[in-house]
This record gives sequence, C-alpha cells and structure tokens, in this order.
Amino acid sequence: MVRRTELLASPLAGPQAKANYVDDRGKAKYFNGRSKLRAFVEYRFGAACSEHSGTTILIQGAPGAGKTALLHQLAEEARQDGWMIAGLEPQAIYDPRLTAQILGKSYVIRTRRTIRGNVNVVSGESEKERVEDAGALQVLKKRAPKGGLLLVIDEVQNLSNLVHGPNFSLVATTLNAIHNGEIGCPVILLAGGLGTSDNVFNAIGISRFIDGCIINLGRLSRSAEYAVIRDWLAKDGQAKEDVTPWIETIAKETHGWPLHIMG
Repeated sequence: MVRRTELLASPLAGPQAKANYVDDRGKAKYFNGRSKLRAFVEYRFGAACSEHSGTTILIQGAPGAGKTALLHQLAEEARQDGWMIAGLEPQAIYDPRLTAQILGKSYVIRTRRTIRGNVNVVSGESEKERVEDAGALQVLKKRAPKGGLLLVIDEVQNLSNLVHGPNFSLVATTLNAIHNGEIGCPVILLAGGLGTSDNVFNAIGISRFIDGCIINLGRLSRSAEYAVIRDWLAKDGQAKEDVTPWIETIAKETHGWPLHIMG
C-alpha cells in the first residue's frame, strides 16, 4: 500500500480551513477542479495511515452540486493508492451480515457443542449452539483489511431515519468507532449529503470533526466550469471547431452548477 507521510502542513490550513468552503469543481467523467479539496482529502488519508487512526469527512451541499461525482472521484484516487473501498449502506452499519458482505467477506455462523446431563453419568446429551458475531462493529474489527479502509456513504442525510429507530445504539456505536479510528486499521468515512447533513451526525453523537473535515460544496469556479464544458463539447460532442463561443453561451445558463451543465 502506498502511504503518504509528508504531512508538514494541511492544504486547508489557515483561513480556508476556518471557512470550510471549496468553490471549484468538475464532473466525474472529465474531472476538472476541486484541487484544494482533493489535496486536503489526500492529506487526511496520509494522516490516517501515519497515525493508524480514522476520521469522518463530510462533503455537503445543494442538490446538483456534484457531491456524488466527487465522492466517486475521491474513492477512485484512494483505490489507486491501495485503499480498500466499500460503499456503506445504512443497513450495513448495524447488520453484521451486510457489513461482512460489503467487505467481500463471508459471514460464518460458528457452532459450539454443549454437553448436558448428569456429570456422574458417562453418557450425556450433546447439542449444537449457534454463535454469531455481536454486531457490525465486531465484524469490521475482525475483517478489516491490513491497509487503509475507505467507507463511502452517499445521501448521508437519509441516516436520520435510523436516529429514532430500534438499531440507533448500534448505528451510533459503529459510526463513532469509525470516526475515532477504533477499527484496527487506518479508516476514513467519506460521506456526502445535503447541506444539513452535519445535523444527522450531531444526533448520532458525532459533533467534533477534525478542522476542515466538514466541507460545504459550492459552485464551480469559472475556470473549472469552462473546462467541464470544453471537455463535454470536444469529447462527447466531437466538436472540431473552436468551441469558445459555445462555452460562453452555455456558461450563462449553467451558473457553475454541474446539474445544469449535464442537463
């Protein structure tokens, strides 16, 4: 596994870290921009490896801001660095069978033999008893990879459905263990959701994020927006002529939001 250990300074240190606001982005197919955000996430991955720890990185923003595309891009970059990537569905946070499944592991139900009967009698009654892992957290700890583990949740605001559900305590325990790096390997929870997703984590009991790890995704910068449109016209549209006039025209309608560019 490639471990980035050059952690002299966070790319989001200083005023940018306080603002937690990133304003450049491209679409996943032809990704342009988001350089500061991607450098910061790379820094956090390196810190997790160096410290053998974990944390949660929350990327939130308005519908159509490109959260899903960005999650995919960051996950692909982590995969190239040797991280194991797993999509963490809400039910897998508390269901050990699904947790094992997303890790690509089998969920084995062990058995143990119990002898019943009078201890003074040589013969006795033997019966098998099913023994299962206690929960998703136990599965994560037992089956986590030796290298880094990146867990990805999209539309994380939907976890609010679990806050008042019967499995809330299991959900809270598992997510807090991931957030605090208590899995036994470097672990990052990369979450994307609407602009109020941090409230969901607060309800779960996760309110203290490492500086910069709550990122409000804004509009594309002009340069990144133009790069996305240029790729779209030249590569998808096979445009041969100068596409600059078209870029200007389309940019007036998209206003820096990926949803409008692709619409």
